[in-house]
Amino acid sequence: MDANGQRFWLLADDRHWPGRSHVDYRAACRALRLASERRLSAAPADAAGIAAAALERLPQSVDRHGASARWEQAAMAIVVVSHLPAVATLLPLTERPLDFTAGFDDVLYVALGERLLLHDLRGRWPDTVLPTPDFQAWRLAADPRGGVWLLERASGRLGHLSGCLQPERPAVGYAPGTFRPDPENPSPPTLKIFDDVVWPAGERPQALTLAADGTLALLSWFGDGECRLRLFDRLLARLGPAQTLAGAIFAYAIDWLSDGGSYAIVARVPGRRDAPVWVPRGSPAVALTLQPAGDIYPLASAAEEAPFAHRLDDPPRYPLAGGALEPLYRLSLANLARRGEAANFSSAAMHLIDSGDQRTVWHRLYAEARLPVGCGLLVWLATSAEPSPAVVDEWHAHVFGELPDESLPAGPVPHAVWERQPSELPGHPGLGAWGAPEPGRAGLWTALVQRAAHRVRALSGRYLWVRVAFFGAGRDSPELAALRAYGSRFSYRDQYLPRLYRESEFGAAAESPGVATPADFLERLLGNVEGVLTPLEDRVAAAHLASDPVVVPEESLEWLAGWLGVAFDAVLPEGRRREWLVRSSELARYHGSQRGLRLALDIASDGGVRGGEIVVLEGFRMRRLMSTLLGVNLNVADDPLLPGLVISGNSVVGDTLVLGEAERVELLALFRDELISSAERSAVLAFYDQLAFRALVLVHQRVEPQDLGLLRRIVELEAPAHVEVQVATATWPLLVGIASLVGVDTYLGPPRERIAARLGVSSLGNGDYVLGVGSLDPRLSGALSPLPLVPPVADAGPDMAVAHGRSFVLDGSGSSAAPGGRIIEYRWRLTD
Repeated sequence: MDANGQRFWLLADDRHWPGRSHVDYRAACRALRLASERRLSAAPADAAGIAAAALERLPQSVDRHGASARWEQAAMAIVVVSHLPAVATLLPLTERPLDFTAGFDDVLYVALGERLLLHDLRGRWPDTVLPTPDFQAWRLAADPRGGVWLLERASGRLGHLSGCLQPERPAVGYAPGTFRPDPENPSPPTLKIFDDVVWPAGERPQALTLAADGTLALLSWFGDGECRLRLFDRLLARLGPAQTLAGAIFAYAIDWLSDGGSYAIVARVPGRRDAPVWVPRGSPAVALTLQPAGDIYPLASAAEEAPFAHRLDDPPRYPLAGGALEPLYRLSLANLARRGEAANFSSAAMHLIDSGDQRTVWHRLYAEARLPVGCGLLVWLATSAEPSPAVVDEWHAHVFGELPDESLPAGPVPHAVWERQPSELPGHPGLGAWGAPEPGRAGLWTALVQRAAHRVRALSGRYLWVRVAFFGAGRDSPELAALRAYGSRFSYRDQYLPRLYRESEFGAAAESPGVATPADFLERLLGNVEGVLTPLEDRVAAAHLASDPVVVPEESLEWLAGWLGVAFDAVLPEGRRREWLVRSSELARYHGSQRGLRLALDIASDGGVRGGEIVVLEGFRMRRLMSTLLGVNLNVADDPLLPGLVISGNSVVGDTLVLGEAERVELLALFRDELISSAERSAVLAFYDQLAFRALVLVHQRVEPQDLGLLRRIVELEAPAHVEVQVATATWPLLVGIASLVGVDTYLGPPRERIAARLGVSSLGNGDYVLGVGSLDPRLSGALSPLPLVPPVADAGPDMAVAHGRSFVLDGSGSSAAPGGRIIEYRWRLTD
């Protein structure tokens, strides 16, 4: 509410603009802008045949190392090409698979009719076949969280395989006292079929793809090749509304593109020498049509009509003639729509602007926008007495920026002016993400709400409806971050002038077109003055914000700190300076105490004390002696978590002597007069005295090294004068068995990143891991050779029934080994 008591209504978020055409909401900059789009040429006459032939081709699969696997019909095997010479055989099969893909869990999933073959790329367990009765997987998509998604072509049902197999273990049994999980594999491979997925009549699924964030998208055909995109809702286990891909006739493959956290869909369309892109809506309420984005992803001249390869990393890849794969890259050329529109209503949803009073006179518009050369906005306003835009019979235009002459409405139209302040709200930095205001191009714009060409031009009504037309030049776009409408109008004319200056025309006379009445002209003339004075009055009324460290301008922080006697460290960034001023009273109250020191360090490190990366440890906590412990490198002399450790020969593994307050008497009892002298007793007592009035600031390695000097200076300023404080870095956050005190001198942080062992750097069992490669090429991964075409056979002899107490013989002579192998031992185990 401003100084005159006027409220405002804000349109700024994605949900505030349900009606959009050729306009996108960019979450990264929180602004509406013209969509990147273009028109696709007509599909070739044989598009259906090209797409049908492409769908019969098996997609290839690519791992993280660039090795690609494809099906070789002549060899009846999945073969691999990598940087190593020649082609390697990955997996021989007795039948042609329906699809196969490498998973993020280093497992090759192969769809074989009503069963699924799992081949471990690291050789941890032999190939396993999982039956999928009454479900025939036709297309697969690897899940980034492990497992694989499956699509059945005939019914359109979806399946999700999760869980994993356990590595092969020795056949010998465990001792009775050995602790083992029950069941042995708590997460076995489990297939979940989504039988409730129902496709509309005439809609046929053709492809699926999974984004890095887990979003599952499915491509379907409807009618004469119309392509629809549907997102799968995992929570509700149902398909989302159809999003028709305009121009994509008989598209036969899709893949996700990621760009700074936003996702788009790229498709293979028959006959095209590029891969068009569409930007899907995250969760639309109703079916809609997506126009192709203007981004161009050209294909090589040797590109084949075939699906994208299954992949584990960016970018998407498509096959060339001869089987090679080519990455897909964007041509850097902006191709934006030249006109678009956004509204606070649509046929399916609306964002109501309700003043609650039919007599409301809408006063002024403020827009936070970036309007490059040749770009502009045309804001249309209308009011109604009912909460429905269908009853609106007239719209009123307001111009922001530069519009083509042919787009300007006929007659007089109000034009917005640029303001110097980033926002009319006192102390507010603005919602735009384009940085500092730029005169006439970016920042805050304002216009008086008017009904042009009417005798009385004030716009009144309870509900306000807004349509914004965007105009661009094709290479750049206007950006609208926020639109605020103020009401009801505080009239200078009615408030400060005699009654004879007030409006005298009402009803049909006021609604008729023509020259404005003298009273209306005076109202709008005084509105120019009001538009300048009201923001000034607001700033005066909000003068207290000049002493609020949260909203005061950055250049005034030093001035405000001078009021409080605070001198900032030169390297302290703006956000931490603001927090220091907010907590200044608390810092002054507890200055010179442990609480004050902890608070100062927490602010300076941006939450390091709260997060546990910085621990303030008083000296008496360090009164401990430690014996040799297994697994601990006691040669780290400068690690404060290992205080006073020396290598000695009288340590006992598993015994740790802690000198705390409770153990002090017990320790001194060992030094009886007949055992030690008075000098030795004094030395023990001096051990405690030396730790008095001392503190240690443990800085764990998660704190950035450049912040260490800042923390030392903060300690010098905030620590008590009579306490000696040291700042030291700790190698480990917690060492179990060394009397570490959780919450005192240690912290439980996030798990460490799994880093591969490095030659000359890593030590065995000390943090780094020897990780498997998990490549499609068995020569790279070192996995076991694939099972032969003729598998081994186990035969325990004929079936028999034996009475209780009678012995029997199991005959394994009928068993046979795989070609090239031999049986050396038989092992029998009761399974149930």
